[in-house]
Parts: sequence; structure tokens; C-alpha cells
Amino acid sequence: MRLLHTSDWHLGHTLHDLLREREHAAFLAWLRQTLHDHEVDALVIAEDVFDAAHPPPPAQRGFDCFTTPRRHLEAFIPRGDCSPGMPESFLDSTTYLTTI
Repeated sequence: MRLLHTSDWHLGHTLHDLLREREHAAFLAWLRQTLHDHEVDALVIAEDVFDAAHPPPPAQRGFDCFTTPRRHLEAFIPRGDCSPGMPESFLDSTTYLTTI
């Protein structure tokens, strides 16, 4: 089994009031390609998927697009600092596990 561990995505982060949507989109595209190229079976996203408890819509859309099923890949998101901004259904359990 191939596992890729990531953390601190901070989707929705701004820098001196400048939006970083293009950087975040580029990161997610790179990550999806890396997962494909290296035939990764499971992705761990530890800590801070979003930068704020209420991420801006582009950040939420980016995450939703990334988690849209495209191939079999298990995603494991431990509950913790990454919880802000996550859909309510994810917060009912200790972890969020999905196939993307």
C-alpha cells in the first residue's frame, strides 16, 4: 500500500488581503497528478485543510472538486484543527474517511 501524508493546506488563506486561489488550485492539481503518477492508495490530510472556520466559497469549491470521485483512493482526515470548515457530516466522527 502506498500512503502519502500531507498537512497544513490552509485553503482559503490570504496574504496581505491578496487571494491565493490560483496557488491553492495549482497545489490541488499538482497533488492529484502526484497521487496518480505514484499510484498512491491512501492520502492522509493532517491538520488545517482550511485556513479559517468558515472558508471562503472558492476554498470550499476547491476542496469539493478535489474530493470528487475520479479514481479509487482512500482519504483519511483526522479530526482536529482541520475540522473548521469541514462539512457537518464529517464532524460527527473521529475521522473523515472517503474514497476519492
